[in-house]
Amino acid sequence: MSKQKAWSDYNKALRRILDSEKDHRMIKLLFGKAGSGKSYIGKLSSLIYGFHFHDADEDLPERFRRAIENQEKVTEEVREEYIEIIIATIRRLMLTNKDICICQALFRNKYREKILEAIPSIEYVWVDASDDLILSRLESRAGHIAPRGYAEMVNRIFEIPTVAHIRFENGNDPIKFDDQMKAIFDKNLNHEWRFTSGRTMN
Repeated sequence: MSKQKAWSDYNKALRRILDSEKDHRMIKLLFGKAGSGKSYIGKLSSLIYGFHFHDADEDLPERFRRAIENQEKVTEEVREEYIEIIIATIRRLMLTNKDICICQALFRNKYREKILEAIPSIEYVWVDASDDLILSRLESRAGHIAPRGYAEMVNRIFEIPTVAHIRFENGNDPIKFDDQMKAIFDKNLNHEWRFTSGRTMN
């Protein structure tokens, strides 16, 4: 099969998925400050509710990764490149998975909007926690690509979301945590839920 034919078949398959609303797929994108608990929630979405979980930190371009490790400023060019990679990754995952959960900090509204424009079926979940709790989590986590100093620096530029989203309050209340997980990821309940800008579950 020629490269042109393979690429054509890929695009046709992707187009069918993007255009179809019949399969009622769920694509959740968890975003929020470093240390808010995005990856933890994403892993639980897979373990409990059968979502395919993908941590978008795995897709970081090498230039972005080096900047984080050296606690340097990341250029807009590198950020734009990364957003395009995330979009491509989500589209690829849509070819082989029905329900998908992705996590990435996405500190700025323009990048959230760009991903939503490319993939309108994405449902945003803002994972939020108190500053004290985030700080304690940053102090205790080990082996993460983002050092504590870098995480604290980028957390200060986090923009309150303007895209439609659910706010997941990831505090120390296990009952509320379980209720939020169920409302967002349980397929039997989720069809009754509608994402509206700034909505918080009580």
